[in-house]
Amino acid sequence: MKMNPNVFRLYDIRGIAGSGFSPEEIAKYEQWYGPFPGITLTPEASEAIGKAYGTIIRKAGGSRVAVGYELRPFAEELFEAFVRGVRSTGCTVLDAGISLTPVIYFAVAAFGIDGGVNI
Repeated sequence: MKMNPNVFRLYDIRGIAGSGFSPEEIAKYEQWYGPFPGITLTPEASEAIGKAYGTIIRKAGGSRVAVGYELRPFAEELFEAFVRGVRSTGCTVLDAGISLTPVIYFAVAAFGIDGGVNI
């Protein structure tokens, strides 16, 4: 699968999710951020990222991953796809539901979970 490499940052993944944008929405985006790159995070991309993450966890000897999501447009779809990818590697997903990133950090540290992601 081909993925926009610009979504990968040092400590996170950032992109544009959605199913389509009106000319007005694109103009507003470009006013604030510059040229509109199009949709860069799809459910397919999220599932592939989940599979890669789960593979890394398993290679490190882990198997439990906490996954949550923030209240943002398309977060649930990306969450579900990411979880499918992680589970496809044999990892167990601990569903944190609607969550903030610091809560996931805390859960990983406090409960000895092998990894954590917040969408």
